[in-house]
Amino acid sequence: FSSEPYDAEVAYTDAAIGRLLDALEARNLARDALIVIVADHGESLGEHGERTHGTFLYDATIQVPLIIRLPRAHAAGRVITVPVETADVTPTILDLAGAPPIRDVDGRSLVPLLNGAPGDPERATYAESYYQHVLLGWSPLRALRTDRWKLIEAPRPELYDLHADPHETTNVI
Repeated sequence: FSSEPYDAEVAYTDAAIGRLLDALEARNLARDALIVIVADHGESLGEHGERTHGTFLYDATIQVPLIIRLPRAHAAGRVITVPVETADVTPTILDLAGAPPIRDVDGRSLVPLLNGAPGDPERATYAESYYQHVLLGWSPLRALRTDRWKLIEAPRPELYDLHADPHETTNVI
């Protein structure tokens, strides 16, 4: 039972992932498969006055699930708590496949983290939104985020201490 509102898109996605996993099992491929699941955006569901996604760069819309299931249950159950980016997915898959990295690509391999390396909690991750800029001519938004701080470049700059204010309600500038 969940207190979260029912979301048909989430239910559909869960069912699709279940069908994929069932198909891999039926073909005896699941044990050796690398499975990567990542969302392209979160859903604000009303936080900061945004009903969906695309307008703002608050965590409600930019933090997304990233699930990496390695072959043969290697590192099963490991939770990575340091900042990473969706741009890290491609370098990670290439690294896991033993392929050479792509030169001049954003992102870095997460394999060291998957193998237990501590990672850098102060790594700055980048986010941007051009959605409203393209649709309405509003200013584009850009953000840099570490474990503790988030700076949003907007017509009125915003800075949040995420340890003291995890819901990004008090701009400390």
